[in-house]
Amino acid sequence: MTDLDLLRQYAATGCQLAFGELVQRHIDMVYAACLRQLRNRHDAEDATQAVFIKLAGKASNLAEGSIVAGWLYRAAGYICRDMVRKAKRREEHEMAAAIQPAESIPERHPDGPDIDEALAKLNSDDRHAIVLRFLEDRSFREVGIELRISEEAARKRVSRALQRLRGTLTAANGTALSAISVEQLLLACLHPAPPGLLATATKAASAAYATSSNGAALTKGAVTIMATTHVKVLAGAAVLALLTGGAYLGYKMMAPPPRITVVASPNNQITSVSGADWKKQFMDAYQLSPGQIVKLVEHVPVAEREQYWKGQPNGGYPPPPVTPESTLVLKSNGSALHWINIAPSWIPLGWAIQDGAGLQRWQVDNSIPQGMKFTGDWVFRENASPAEVMDALANLVSEKLGRQVRFVKRSVARDALIVRGTYKFVPLDGYPDNNTIQLTDRLSKHQVPFAFLGTLADLFNRISMAKSMQVIDETGSGNKKIKMCDQQNWHDADAFFRTVAAQTSLRFDRDPRQMDVWFMVDSNGTQPSTQPSVAGEPGGTRRS
Repeated sequence: MTDLDLLRQYAATGCQLAFGELVQRHIDMVYAACLRQLRNRHDAEDATQAVFIKLAGKASNLAEGSIVAGWLYRAAGYICRDMVRKAKRREEHEMAAAIQPAESIPERHPDGPDIDEALAKLNSDDRHAIVLRFLEDRSFREVGIELRISEEAARKRVSRALQRLRGTLTAANGTALSAISVEQLLLACLHPAPPGLLATATKAASAAYATSSNGAALTKGAVTIMATTHVKVLAGAAVLALLTGGAYLGYKMMAPPPRITVVASPNNQITSVSGADWKKQFMDAYQLSPGQIVKLVEHVPVAEREQYWKGQPNGGYPPPPVTPESTLVLKSNGSALHWINIAPSWIPLGWAIQDGAGLQRWQVDNSIPQGMKFTGDWVFRENASPAEVMDALANLVSEKLGRQVRFVKRSVARDALIVRGTYKFVPLDGYPDNNTIQLTDRLSKHQVPFAFLGTLADLFNRISMAKSMQVIDETGSGNKKIKMCDQQNWHDADAFFRTVAAQTSLRFDRDPRQMDVWFMVDSNGTQPSTQPSVAGEPGGTRRS
């Protein structure tokens, strides 16, 4: 069914399954658009829920022929701009009243061409094509279905839209951009919604619409509803109750797996696993063939994977729960598989590069589309060299882009952080003087802290990941044991770096250094322009 068919079904019958399917299809795109404009994860989550509340209110009177993805994208822009205006007015009133201003939505800072501003200048046909193909990562066939045109016509329309977007970006920035560069900018916009938001947004929209006397009033008050109610789904049972009688769509990291594995797939087929057959079926799906370096398991055997997961150790602690939406990253030594990472949803290419090739973020140039979406579990051959893994990943990227690309390593001069001085603990204001470095940006909302022992080298590695820069230790004290407490709530990399560095008494100087960095080039060796980094990345659990 098309998006509009699902919306019509929801409007006519109140079918929660139809609306849940719509939310699942579009939530990543909507959340990513809100995150780009608001630059705050929590505000982006609120805005995302407001967008789907607004969609629920418009379900019965959205014009025939509307493109739901395009409508959602525009609605996200309107709601985010409204939130920014209200935050500014609130801050102005508080300043005038000499009240300490509350945390506000930050101004967007220029880190490259503004995709959203450029998309706003396109006509609706071009914008719909770009949103479906790139921001929702749909195939040309799927784009054609939503636009009600053939696959070949969809391919041509996307190509024309891409050229017009390229012209708009070039005019806005005064610098000519290649078609490859524009595609990379769009791919860098991909960002998964956080765990639980699918269920929360579906529940919030349905509950708000059910209690509203009319859809028009609901759509006008979507942001207000989110600001005053903040509907929360606290357990997977609530999601299952919402989707009674339909496919399993919303269960995310809420409850432990049941004793008997029963999974409802999107087409309502029930599968179960018992006995010893599951292991053979699991290995058949995940084992690498001779000479194979990387495998993307796109059709995940959910029940078999859950059986495998039940027996996995996690350093003495029970492993985090695996759900049908989880992504596993595994290593294969030829005869056995062991997990190295788990994420609550799909992971971007950049994360696969880190896990599979063992490369740090500063070793990968932004010409490589690190935000590119791949759905499925990953298997990497143990002890494969970074070059072997990067060659295999380049083939997967080539298939997705529809043209041949390669990943090549080049020696370039780039800024590095040089650590100098003598370590001395300095307590952070508001925290106890207990020789424990607080890993926080002091801006984000509080979550459950996690204390652990490590070394200065471990701390420098975290700074390297946060800043996407090589950190070179010239103190000679990298092995010094220290205590750290990860507040698990930092999202501003610069603020995180400043806060952490201030607790060490060390200097972090930016100096150019020669380093090996991986780039993406076309088959003729042409390298696309360097692109902005992906804002953030999905959370997950790496095996210690």
